[in-house]
Amino acid sequence: MNYWFFFSYARLDRDDFLKKFFEDLKASVRDLSGELDEDEVGFFDAEGIEPGAQWPETLAGALQSSRAFVSLFSPTYFQKEYCGKEWTVFCQRQEQFAKEHGVAPGLILPVLWMPESSLPKLPPSVGDIQYKHDDFGAEYAKRGLKQLIKISKFKDDYLAFVEALAGRIVAAVKGHGLPPLPNLPSLDKIPSAFHLQAAAQADAPLLPITSPGPRYVQFVYVAENNSRMSELRKKLDGYGPEGGKDWKPFTPAVNRFVASMALEVIAQHDFFYDDIQWKDDLIEELEKAEDEKKIVVLVVDTWTLNIKERQEILRKYDDRSFVNCVVLIPWNDLDEEAQQYRETLEGLVKQVFFKRMKRFGGEHSFLYPISSSEDFKNGLVTALYKTRDLILEQIQIEGLSRTLEPKIRPIMTGSGG
Repeated sequence: MNYWFFFSYARLDRDDFLKKFFEDLKASVRDLSGELDEDEVGFFDAEGIEPGAQWPETLAGALQSSRAFVSLFSPTYFQKEYCGKEWTVFCQRQEQFAKEHGVAPGLILPVLWMPESSLPKLPPSVGDIQYKHDDFGAEYAKRGLKQLIKISKFKDDYLAFVEALAGRIVAAVKGHGLPPLPNLPSLDKIPSAFHLQAAAQADAPLLPITSPGPRYVQFVYVAENNSRMSELRKKLDGYGPEGGKDWKPFTPAVNRFVASMALEVIAQHDFFYDDIQWKDDLIEELEKAEDEKKIVVLVVDTWTLNIKERQEILRKYDDRSFVNCVVLIPWNDLDEEAQQYRETLEGLVKQVFFKRMKRFGGEHSFLYPISSSEDFKNGLVTALYKTRDLILEQIQIEGLSRTLEPKIRPIMTGSGG
């Protein structure tokens, strides 16, 4: 089939919101194009690619025949090798067209599925392709499309985006007829466009990295147990007998342990998980993690900040500039008691993390408030990748400094003849 567009996405991102977007876009493209066969409007791979050397027949046919390529930018998308292979095939088709006609058709149309701030550094192969346009709206650029679907007040922004993208697809397709590749290489012979740089650098001399730290993530869960918390508040649903990782910050909307949500993200993105038990010598533990180049994530309950000994240690943390550490502070909008004392709790956060908020407010290393489990996972992904990049940059600089010889020799004193 000659599909109007191929819908490229990471399978881990597939949910009802993603399916709704595909169906709405397909309907809008059909309306604008006048396509009579609804089945030929958009291709959505519901099966996924199994490990092997060959493309699934249906998927291969769609990659070869689809006239435009819609890709959903998310942190997960750029980690998936098969998504990068799909991008490569469509890029090769565009390059073939450009060689024959002397013009690049512009039929790759990215969609900002998650907020731009959550994305890793874009691979060179995709960095120059525009994914923000004036007619897509300011809210889209700020929040990503998934948020526009989820939040009812952005319904008009979402519908306007779908119409604008559909119009762009139809106009681009009508202006250029993209041919298939003469021979589609086997799956194992197609490189991932998202991993080309890593492959190219595989044989390059590397600075010595003695620690596997950036792949290791240590979590500190700053949440008291239900017994201690009963002295501070009435609502105890989210607190367990042990405290820490058995805290459920978004109950009753999402009745999951905070550690369970963290582990889900760690598993999806191939990091290694560990946790640090709360101790009076926490700062020493953080210093050790810094030396070992490990990422540390502190997940903090606002109510627990009422406890003096917790405050004192976290203020010591706030005085330090740990490059490897990030703070995530959930806020449950469905917690009526928290809403009642919101001003007091916000004041505690500002007191304890005053310097962190001033230095890093709005960036990846201090995320507050995090108002849903989905935002928690997305924020954690952003924090992990951006912190990892900082640590790797630090390792490179340290390695480079060790290899540089001083260019000025020390001045010798004393008499000489």
